[in-house]
Amino acid sequence: MGRNLVSVPQLYGTTYTWFAHILPKMGIEVVCQNPTVRGADLEALIDENTRAIFVKPSAIRRQRLRPRGARDLAHRHHMPLIVDNTVATADVGSTRRLWSGHRRSLLDEVHGGHCTTLGGIIVDCGRFHGLPMRPAYPMLTQPDASYHGLVYTITLAALPFIGRCRSVLPSTVGAVLSPMSAFLLLQGIETVGLSASIGMSRMPARLPSSCAPDARVNR
Repeated sequence: MGRNLVSVPQLYGTTYTWFAHILPKMGIEVVCQNPTVRGADLEALIDENTRAIFVKPSAIRRQRLRPRGARDLAHRHHMPLIVDNTVATADVGSTRRLWSGHRRSLLDEVHGGHCTTLGGIIVDCGRFHGLPMRPAYPMLTQPDASYHGLVYTITLAALPFIGRCRSVLPSTVGAVLSPMSAFLLLQGIETVGLSASIGMSRMPARLPSSCAPDARVNR
């Protein structure tokens, strides 16, 4: 209780609902940056109760905060950087090179390509700087009695977060896809490289005509 995460202000859809209504009921406050303030001032919102920094690639550009700046900010405070990559895809943007944090991407629209199955994917870059020394993450730094005293930051080294996600959540909570859902998503994942490259190649031709009616676009 009393913990918080710091977020960029450009939120929408279920992310806004989760931050505004669900997490507060769990005792987690979401501190949003003022949309009129430069991205560098995101650091001023971090306090002793902050556990993570949440950004969206499109939002940080509006705040004039580069991926390297968000990454360095998280590393400087020894906390995870969570990147909500709803619009783009991990196959187009280099997660490890740009972000070095945790990245969440959609499976249903981008990777699946057919919107028949809901799903998401977590990309863990394995760069938790200084986490083993921080008592702020007891689920990862303290012995887990359900796994015979396993300490994730010691046994799994740089991958404690995704290691716990792949062990505790599927086996104990049951957070797994059904076989049919996994099959349907794999049909899109096997060709996502092709579909992504075709989409990117068509974008330069379609983007100008799509944005032309907007008065804010400088022709």
